[in-house]
Amino acid sequence: MVLVSFVTADLPVHCPHHVNVGTWKMSMTQGNQDKSLSCAKPKEGQVCFYGGCFDNKVIGPPNFDVEKPEMLWTVSLADPNIAVATDDKGVKHKGTWTNIYDEGFSVIVAGRKFFAFSHFNDDGSQCDKTIPGWHSDAANPDAKKWGCYVAKKISSDVQEDHIELLSLEEHKAHQAGVSSKKMVEEIPEPVKAYAPKNAHHDEMYQPEVELVQRINSKKSTWKAKIYPDFEKLTVGEFNLRAGFRPADLPDTPQRPEILLQEDISDLPDELDWRKGGSKGDGENYVDEVLSQECGSCFAVSTTSMISSRIRILTKNKVKVQIPYHQVLNCDRYNQGCAGGYPFLVEKYTQDFGLTKSGKCAATNPGAGAESLLQSGEEEPFVRMKDYGYIGGYYGGTTTAQMMKELHDNGPITVGISGGFELMHYEAGIFVQTGAYEEVKGGAGIRNDFEKVVHAVLLVGWAKDDSSCTGSSCNKHWIVKNSYGKHWGEDGYFRIPLGGDRDGVTSLASAGTPVLGGSNYFNLMAAAQEAGTAAEADSIVPES
Repeated sequence: MVLVSFVTADLPVHCPHHVNVGTWKMSMTQGNQDKSLSCAKPKEGQVCFYGGCFDNKVIGPPNFDVEKPEMLWTVSLADPNIAVATDDKGVKHKGTWTNIYDEGFSVIVAGRKFFAFSHFNDDGSQCDKTIPGWHSDAANPDAKKWGCYVAKKISSDVQEDHIELLSLEEHKAHQAGVSSKKMVEEIPEPVKAYAPKNAHHDEMYQPEVELVQRINSKKSTWKAKIYPDFEKLTVGEFNLRAGFRPADLPDTPQRPEILLQEDISDLPDELDWRKGGSKGDGENYVDEVLSQECGSCFAVSTTSMISSRIRILTKNKVKVQIPYHQVLNCDRYNQGCAGGYPFLVEKYTQDFGLTKSGKCAATNPGAGAESLLQSGEEEPFVRMKDYGYIGGYYGGTTTAQMMKELHDNGPITVGISGGFELMHYEAGIFVQTGAYEEVKGGAGIRNDFEKVVHAVLLVGWAKDDSSCTGSSCNKHWIVKNSYGKHWGEDGYFRIPLGGDRDGVTSLASAGTPVLGGSNYFNLMAAAQEAGTAAEADSIVPES
């Protein structure tokens, strides 16, 4: 039975990338339904944990006969991101895949897009199978071509006849990745990714005076302060705002670096989309700083990325601040106030769209949708033409790729693990000082704080003049947070640029928004068939 009794920051599952490499059987229904399709029999009602709640609409046993699937595919996932599938007619296809952090994985192959979370129960993760997920037309999520599936891992090796479809370079990359993980247990023991709630999390947050004093005494590159607003929160609410994993997880191996850094010599020394970015026109293309509610950092940062990129693409003719609450209330791929991931918000925006009103987008255009859309409140105005992890898959991101994406297309979402110290940031270039561990070791911490996995927005980079030596200057990222304008440097903070400081490269993602309604991709498909794709690409819903 699927566990739904405790969830926060994401689902209580830990199935990292290397565990999913191998061969899977996918038991599928036909892809002939609309996108409102439900693939599971979820337990109804709200699920709450550490003060964050979400309406469970997708987690539960399958509502189709897994033992008698309408289609059965065999899919091999090679390291790091090549997928090879044999479909129900015996035809082989080559595509790509990516982990979604440690929650599940997405596959694009044979013109189909698959997504499902990894399985878990009362004992923890069950990484050799998935909970029910969806498959759809990879190019047209508006088409009535949705189906359900579950996947079961049958081998940790890529199927031999699938290896034949890998290029020499791809085969070498796969072998290098697999060899680096030979000593790693293929299927980890079930891990309860989250500790149970305790009474302390209902207590009011207490200011960490000793920690702030210790940080500032180190005279590092930044200053800390006490924020009185945090004292209005319980410890559980504070943890939710930070984004966190309340239990220690086992370390996972690092994938060997097989990507070459791109040449970035043509990029400027400084870039700031609040000051024109690569357009150089001095315009501010970034939306306003917000103060997030509950565990919504993933929703705030992603809607900010989309809003800012719409401003860039329209040269500020469309200055929008997309209401992020619709992600919390409507997005079936994330867990609302209990947390989620920018990649999955981008997927939701492509599949369903976001509205100006903040109401949930209508899920089934046509067939009676006219009455639903009459007021316009449920009609989306923005979709995503494309989206994904920078570098093509989770774990494949480099600093150079992030800089080029940020320069060429606008702000990007990232995940960071700045810890308890970041919550007390006031100004400067943030680098963890270790003061938290020192105070914690001396029993000086007054609150039960947990590990941070926090989503934020990169809007640019700059030179760190304080660290210049001769003609050499270090650079730092300019980061937009979601703790309000009175936090940090007018709602922003800075961290060193280069390497994986605070995990900044691990969850970097972005996409291309397009002004389009609930039928956008159907219109695009029709236009392409008629040879008028250019006109369809510029479709904007009537105001």
